[in-house]
Amino acid sequence: GATAKWFATNAAMRQQGGQMFVTVNNRGRQMAAGVTVALWSHKWPQGAAPPLWDRTQWNASGSAPGPQDVYPGQPATFGPFALPTGPGRYLVLAEATCDADRANTDPLTVLSGNTISGTGLPCSRLPTPLRDLVAGDNNLGLRLVQIP
Repeated sequence: GATAKWFATNAAMRQQGGQMFVTVNNRGRQMAAGVTVALWSHKWPQGAAPPLWDRTQWNASGSAPGPQDVYPGQPATFGPFALPTGPGRYLVLAEATCDADRANTDPLTVLSGNTISGTGLPCSRLPTPLRDLVAGDNNLGLRLVQIP
């Protein structure tokens, strides 16, 4: 349900009209360099089982403009991201990732022919239950939004 303990709080993922803003905290001791945030959505009708996470089956809302450095104790806000425009209930997944701390869902990325390793974990390329995915990775946030 919408009150599941593994859902992100309003402070972490804030809906404002048709947009979403994502706040990233750094719990470490060093700056997190080049943090990027991406957002996906998936329609979730009332009474339906939650969809599996599968990057190819969710709608990308794109990435926030440019990476940001996130300092310990100084949260950074990313966005705005566009939310779906059609009416209904949607699950919205936010992924924060950087070279020093990749999200479990982060696939391999190729730049100029050089491979930069992602996690290589099965959940980065295979369908995965959301509860297992989100509850096990502090780089991910999930919200339920209702679009009138």
